[in-house]
Amino acid sequence: MSTKKKDTRPLPEAPQYALSKCGRLYGPYGQLRPNVPRGCRPRLARYSVVVKGSARHILIRDMMIRVWDIDMIPNADWVEKLRAEVSDAKQDRQACARKREAARQREKTNAMPPQAEEWRCLPEEPRYELSSQGRMRGPMGLLMPSIKSHGRPSSALYMYSEQRTGKNRGLMIRLAMGKIWDVDFNPTTEWIEKIRAEVSAARVKAAPVKLVEPKPKPKKEAAPDARRCADCGRVLTAGYWRRCPDCWVKVKGGIDMPLGEYGVLAACGGRRS
Repeated sequence: MSTKKKDTRPLPEAPQYALSKCGRLYGPYGQLRPNVPRGCRPRLARYSVVVKGSARHILIRDMMIRVWDIDMIPNADWVEKLRAEVSDAKQDRQACARKREAARQREKTNAMPPQAEEWRCLPEEPRYELSSQGRMRGPMGLLMPSIKSHGRPSSALYMYSEQRTGKNRGLMIRLAMGKIWDVDFNPTTEWIEKIRAEVSAARVKAAPVKLVEPKPKPKKEAAPDARRCADCGRVLTAGYWRRCPDCWVKVKGGIDMPLGEYGVLAACGGRRS
């Protein structure tokens, strides 16, 4: 059904479209947006209409001459103004649709009296149970609902493991509620987030707290035949012969004893050439 506007006339080739005296075209779903082909001037603006089941592009100037006998040449400002009108009208329709959907969801939620949660086993997998409120549990506790990428909340599902084959299966919540509980249950984004929060809290509460004690580092025991410092008794590292580096520092400073027989080694830092 075409939108009725004042000062409009139907197109001869497509009566479901109505053209106004100012160049606006209205179709079954509202006002149409004018398009300008790439690289063309605004005077070649056109409308896309469906004529006998196929899409056609008709110049606005030709429409106005045939329908209204007016030689109207579209300009850039006129085209942008009409495109903005169509975009605003589309956003208004989408906003109204969202409000109506939210109102229906609120009415549906308020109409449902709170009931005690009951559980029933899945016919094909008795290890898993589905409640009357849409929650599902298995051997490891409650399951978390998931949504496929770019999917709607109504397509939310539970992933469970099949006992016979060990494969993961997906159970759509909306279809399972209709099959097992015979109710029209349509998951919403708020409901999914609520169940996910409950499952996460339950998993955190059930997780055991593990206290990790630091393991003592094993001490490396020196070999029985390892060379040791003649003064302090520490094991000598590679490159040192009789004294460790600290003791050589003391020897060079004259704290321990004169250089004596170790004068050559002390001069080179205790390392052999």
